[in-house]
Amino acid sequence: MAQPIMTGAVSHPLVQAIITYQQAMATGDFVAGRSVFRDDVIYVVPGTNLFSGTYRGPDAVMGYFGKLMGETGGSYAIDAMQWLVCGDKVLLETKNSATRAGTSLAWDEAILFVFVDGKKARIDLFQADQAAVDAFFAA
Repeated sequence: MAQPIMTGAVSHPLVQAIITYQQAMATGDFVAGRSVFRDDVIYVVPGTNLFSGTYRGPDAVMGYFGKLMGETGGSYAIDAMQWLVCGDKVLLETKNSATRAGTSLAWDEAILFVFVDGKKARIDLFQADQAAVDAFFAA
């Protein structure tokens, strides 16, 4: 993928918290990555695929990401494109890509983060083409 150009409220403290998390995860600093979640965080993955469901708590969320990286042989990538902030909510538009079982997929996604006291309390994913994501990540 081409280098993304991030636009929107990039300097906002909540956006910076998400960017710091992404950088920690990219470098394998899972302790720092885990620290941005509230203990009661909820992460909702839509659809009818291997990853669909509601993950509760930092361990479950981190487990989801571990499984995602395992299923894609570490190829899963997310490029932040546009940030929108309203109060304690951040909407991130992304371009995602991955390879699984010899097949590649690139897709658009929106991620809604809800923060409480500066930590991620809820994350909801929205796929531009849910059917394609479901087919790609079929169980």
